[in-house]
Amino acid sequence: MRTFFLSFLTSALLFACASKSNEDASTDTSSTSQPKLELAWETDTLLTTVEAVLYDEERDVIYTSNMHQNPWEKDGNGSIGKVATDGKIIDANWITGGLSAPKGMAIKGNKLFVADIDELVEIDLETNAISNKYAIEGADKLNDITLADDGTLYISDTGAGKVFSMNDGTFDTVLEGLNGPNGVLAQGKDLFVAVWNDKTFNKVNWDDNSLTTIASNIENPDGITPIGDGYFVSSWNGLVHHVNAEGETTLLVDTGEATEGAADTDFIAKDNVLLVPTFFGNKVAAYTYSE
Repeated sequence: MRTFFLSFLTSALLFACASKSNEDASTDTSSTSQPKLELAWETDTLLTTVEAVLYDEERDVIYTSNMHQNPWEKDGNGSIGKVATDGKIIDANWITGGLSAPKGMAIKGNKLFVADIDELVEIDLETNAISNKYAIEGADKLNDITLADDGTLYISDTGAGKVFSMNDGTFDTVLEGLNGPNGVLAQGKDLFVAVWNDKTFNKVNWDDNSLTTIASNIENPDGITPIGDGYFVSSWNGLVHHVNAEGETTLLVDTGEATEGAADTDFIAKDNVLLVPTFFGNKVAAYTYSE
């Protein structure tokens, strides 16, 4: 009887330990957690062919670049829109005249810089008007802009296969021979480039101006937005991937149709929200980010 009791007690203890272990495993999701994006809001569809969004932290407002159907024609009908952080459109055509197919944007001081086919357009954020235009020699299809910590602006040229830099109104070619550079992002001394035709997300090696591929097989990579130690990389045909520090990709958004695109994105840190311009969808979609 004593032997039976000890055997029963041992079995009960083993079962209890196994149950506790299974319970711990079921509640510990840290090793399997995945980043997520959930739709928070969308604007009205008044932002005609919106290609890029940019959050202005100082003024707590979102700018949109609206191409009005023709992404590469110098037709003079482009505009910059202004949207509140809850998705309400303040002015769909806040800046008009002097723009054709505006795309990437960056803020430096009190100036908003906009890539527009073959020139860089400067908008004064105090006067709410275009204050300057810079023609870029050799430019063909300017696309995205990013501002580095040292004040340098980098501008991608998808058509010419180049990346230009701009300092004090002087332009230089820093990268060339690229197979359709699109999104650019400056972080510290680093520069990242999404190359459309190669389907890659890359880091620039400044020693020889070559590219080191971080992630590949990203269809039509467009915008690059940092998040923690990783990145959001959008695809024009309606996809948003998360790329972690090891270069592993996770698909977070798939609208399933090119008319609901995902172009040049931006992030509002205070709201933990990713802003996604939908191109021919004519609106901006905002997604709450979680891990």
